[in-house]
Amino acid sequence: MIILDTSACIDYLNVNDDLKKKIEEQGDLIHITAITVYEMNIGFERTKRIISEKRYKQLYNCWLELISSMEIFSLGFKESEK
Repeated sequence: MIILDTSACIDYLNVNDDLKKKIEEQGDLIHITAITVYEMNIGFERTKRIISEKRYKQLYNCWLELISSMEIFSLGFKESEK
């Protein structure tokens, strides 16, 4: 199992071809946490507000495609102890 952090997700959306290839090769082994989803959503809202609605839509659609087959893990105190 591989858990992507926010930085890896940003790199993926910014078309880091090496990372994209590695993620696609790993398929069902790639997952994310609820914290990453939260942080990415903050970034998307900031993009919409500061850059443009068009860029927001581009990034958000790629994001939804990326996470559509991933399991999103909660990450609280109980999970962090394991």
